[in-house]
Amino acid sequence: MRFLGTKSSLPLSKAITILSGDDCSHFAVHFEALGLVLHSNLVGIHCDLDDIFFSDKVKVVHDIKIDMGLVQEVKALREFQKNLKARVQERKSGYDMGALFYQGWALVLWRLFKKPIPQKNEWANRDRFLCTELYDMLPDWIYPVVLEFEDMGMVRPSQMFAFWGSRKPV
Repeated sequence: MRFLGTKSSLPLSKAITILSGDDCSHFAVHFEALGLVLHSNLVGIHCDLDDIFFSDKVKVVHDIKIDMGLVQEVKALREFQKNLKARVQERKSGYDMGALFYQGWALVLWRLFKKPIPQKNEWANRDRFLCTELYDMLPDWIYPVVLEFEDMGMVRPSQMFAFWGSRKPV
């Protein structure tokens, strides 16, 4: 399994990296043994086959390898599904456009007026998710360094990787 921070040539990715000044715009989980990439984008939460996800448009900027085999990956994906079902009331969870616009607006205010970025995303929808919010639904045993952010809906992928890079696993 791998935690990935990526960017692409797609307009939304370019807008995110330009506005934020970050080196990546997207967080995804690659289940290598299963050949799947779990992520949330404008389509919502879903898995892509890895050969589809890793197209010419996608560049992996951050890559954290987590040693586990097929059985552990299946277990992790099942626990993710269980956690997702517990949080989502709608049958199909989509991408949280409100949260994206709120985070974007906060970045504009930060860029133009140096206004502090809020810790909580006020426009977030409980049944819809940004890519970084997937992390909250992964089982705790996957990665030994737990992220310490109040609201994953205000966390950018580069912040996740910077946090992991500054901590040693327990």
